[in-house]
Amino acid sequence: MEEEIEEKEKWIEEEEEDIEEEKEKVEETKEEIEKEEEKEEIQEDIEEKKKQIKEEEIREEKIEEDNEEIKEEVEEEDKINEKEEQERKKEIEEIKEEEKIEEEIKKIKEEIEEDEEEMEDEEVEIEEETKKETKEGDIEEEEEINEEELKKEKIIDEEIEEEKEEEKEKVEETKEIEEKEKEDEIEEEIKEEK
Repeated sequence: MEEEIEEKEKWIEEEEEDIEEEKEKVEETKEEIEKEEEKEEIQEDIEEKKKQIKEEEIREEKIEEDNEEIKEEVEEEDKINEKEEQERKKEIEEIKEEEKIEEEIKKIKEEIEEDEEEMEDEEVEIEEETKKETKEGDIEEEEEINEEELKKEKIIDEEIEEEKEEEKEKVEETKEIEEKEKEDEIEEEIKEEK
């Protein structure tokens, strides 16, 4: 009987040991499961961070693209402003040139008027001198001289008129060339804008 009891006690002890071992295994398994769960959480965190980093990179790329576009727009605007400034300067130079030409024409006209006045004065002097002469031969000679002088003056007048006409033609040609250049520039700008 005692032996049976001992055996039973022994068996119970063994069972208890087995149970203890099982409990330890269960604990280990629980720990492993918890570790795995922690790993999964860490992995999820890593994936989330990767996703955030990717989104941030995309956002930065977009900002860089926007900045580049803005930079290009500013550069284009600067080019347009510079071109407009050059055109304004050119127009001012053209106006100055036109004023200069007009001033020269005015000066030529004044010189012509002065020459005409001098010629009139000379004619009056010649007429007065002619009246003072009493001899017919002298009068005829004076008339011939006067005729020669008048012919010379007429030639000078014609030359002056020709110079005036040539100057006018030059001015007109200059204006036509400038207008043609302006039209060409406008057409070129329209082509560039297209």
